[in-house]
Amino acid sequence: MTQPESESLFEAVSLRALAEPECIRDLDPSVFRDHAHESGPAFLERLQVDQACSLLRQGQAATIPDGFSARTGLTPDQYRKLGPKFTLRVPAGYRFRTVLNFYGRDTENISEQVFSDGLLKCFESAAGPAVLELRFRGEHVDCTTDAPDPCHAHQIAARILGLNSDAAGMENTFADDPLLGAALRRQRGLRIPLTPTPWEALSWAILGQQINLRFAVTLRRELIALAGGLHSSGLRAHPGAASVAALNPAVLLERKFSRSKASYLLGAAEAVASGALNLDEMRNRSALRAARLLVGVRGIGPWTVQYTLLRGLGFADCLPAGDAGLAQGLERLTGERPSESAIRQMLAKYSPWRSLATYHVWASLHPGDMA
Repeated sequence: MTQPESESLFEAVSLRALAEPECIRDLDPSVFRDHAHESGPAFLERLQVDQACSLLRQGQAATIPDGFSARTGLTPDQYRKLGPKFTLRVPAGYRFRTVLNFYGRDTENISEQVFSDGLLKCFESAAGPAVLELRFRGEHVDCTTDAPDPCHAHQIAARILGLNSDAAGMENTFADDPLLGAALRRQRGLRIPLTPTPWEALSWAILGQQINLRFAVTLRRELIALAGGLHSSGLRAHPGAASVAALNPAVLLERKFSRSKASYLLGAAEAVASGALNLDEMRNRSALRAARLLVGVRGIGPWTVQYTLLRGLGFADCLPAGDAGLAQGLERLTGERPSESAIRQMLAKYSPWRSLATYHVWASLHPGDMA
């Protein structure tokens, strides 16, 4: 079967899966691995959980799949009764510092505020800027929001916590692996925190192209200050694609954006805002199609694509082989800095968990943060 045939077959089945769950069994497992980065049953379960949440929000009866609580952190009854305060259950040994480290990259942050035991995240709701507070206590996360739709806030919390990340699968398979086994044991339970929206990951990836982290977070802060809605707390929401697309390029140039970076960012924002690049639909379609659509936007190359698929869309088998941090981490593990091609060869065996393999390598650069 050719790649286009495989892609079309997968997407046809994905559209039928909820109505005809038995069609999942008709596809070769490799089709789901290549296009969904997960097994057929896991793909179906994720769709069923999303459907159950939608029905519960509408007050309707729903068939609850086995993985509902693991993927949402709530029982169905708790989800049905969601209000401005809710408590999520996370897996035993959850590494909350991973979340705090990711959202605490900018010490002058104007969109997030990180505490020793949690964080405050500002985001755009249907009624304007809202905030979500997460407080970690053991295997529970206490959440508080002023968003008019608590279900929207819950969706963001689940993404921030990486509840759909399959930590156990990789750990059980590669516990004794000579390259990553020690890191997996030391960092057991590590999950990948996602951005609240895929667009936030894509815009961050574009901002971070070819520059160091310190300058990238500065540009992100400038972008949020320019276009992000102001919340009464003083925090600003990360601007949506439409708000970014409306910016004058000259304003970005005044804020230390290079001409090319401003052009790439605004072009991507226009593609997303116009619907030409529908990020929200990509997770339930083929990862290969998603990558092709992304790379078709001017200024988006392989690293940006892989980062967006990993951090914004939650695909499990991404490999940003050109990432400097990944090369640095592998150099520490092997004693030799690998090339991009060598990185692809080294991490090929970790499929379909190369996203998590990448994240473990990144985390190994800061072992003190894993406490």
